[in-house]
Amino acid sequence: MDLSHPLFSLDPYANDVHAEAERLLAAGPVVPVDVVGVAAWAVSHHAVAQHILEDPRFLMNSRNWGPCSAARSPRAGP
Repeated sequence: MDLSHPLFSLDPYANDVHAEAERLLAAGPVVPVDVVGVAAWAVSHHAVAQHILEDPRFLMNSRNWGPCSAARSPRAGP
């Protein structure tokens, strides 16, 4: 699975964020998403998120931020 075909388009301004969260949980622990034009991975399971946060391969690096680092996102997220 890659980010070129996101399963969901997420709207950070959606009225029903709980419904979107339920969809993500049902889709699996890690889901490719589009957030206002930016491809990303949504991690919806605590154990997986903890594993990712403890893994040094997932260090924050602004070179990996794509459109966000260059302020090319169609609109700023929260």
